[in-house]
Amino acid sequence: MKKTTPAVAPYVGSLDFIILRGDEKLLVTVRPRLQTKHLKAIAELQKLFGPEYKPLRIWPADGPDGLTWQEHSVDTSQKAPPSRRRKGVV
Repeated sequence: MKKTTPAVAPYVGSLDFIILRGDEKLLVTVRPRLQTKHLKAIAELQKLFGPEYKPLRIWPADGPDGLTWQEHSVDTSQKAPPSRRRKGVV
């Protein structure tokens, strides 16, 4: 059972983790791309938790030493690019 407050409940589906790393407080999502709905939800969570919680997207990438996790900051003030759909994929 997930426990959350009513104010946070509508937005937690776009968030994968809240991570405290040293002095950093991170709102982390693990997705290859963020859609506008994800950006809006992350922005609302940042408003609820406070500006010290920084949104961050992580996604693995192939490198010379194998798979590595890359961190990408999230700018919630911009709209996400349109998703790219491949032909024949729904």
